[in-house]
Amino acid sequence: PPAVGQVIRGVWQHAKVAGLEHLSQCVARGAGRGDKSFDFTTLLHTYFRTPDVTKTTVSGLGGLQYVDKVRGASEHTEDREPITVTEFTDRVYQSAQKEHILTNMVGGRTLRLSKVNLPDTVVWNPWAEKAKAMSDFGDEEYPNMLCVEAGAVSDRVVLAPAATFSASQTISIITA
Repeated sequence: PPAVGQVIRGVWQHAKVAGLEHLSQCVARGAGRGDKSFDFTTLLHTYFRTPDVTKTTVSGLGGLQYVDKVRGASEHTEDREPITVTEFTDRVYQSAQKEHILTNMVGGRTLRLSKVNLPDTVVWNPWAEKAKAMSDFGDEEYPNMLCVEAGAVSDRVVLAPAATFSASQTISIITA
């Protein structure tokens, strides 16, 4: 399979050529079957290409509680707005806003990530050491990518028999 960077480059090159207003929309749906409820978590793994991850910003996370999975799943309050990433980062922001603005993306773009029925936002970058340990990630790709993932991971979704679940995210280009 292609490395993550090749996939990201392919998506961005296609968006640039097509001049897309909406880069992507992803919808997740599920339905309960049988006579018992079940529970689950869901996370839409969105990898964004950046010219320099340390200069990319993500808004809508200031003041939120987050679980820092790099630091033993300890809980913290985000005191920055917007945030930047300068080290190995794996944070679950709980009860996050329904919209995030990402700046300093490839080509100087600014993106809007809008989400429906996905209360959490995960921000992840493996940084150098972790990137080298991953077989499906190039050793030098971490400075040029950032994951900003919409999901429901802090609290499990409980789906009753015959009930349905629907959630989505839309990624739009604000400035090209």
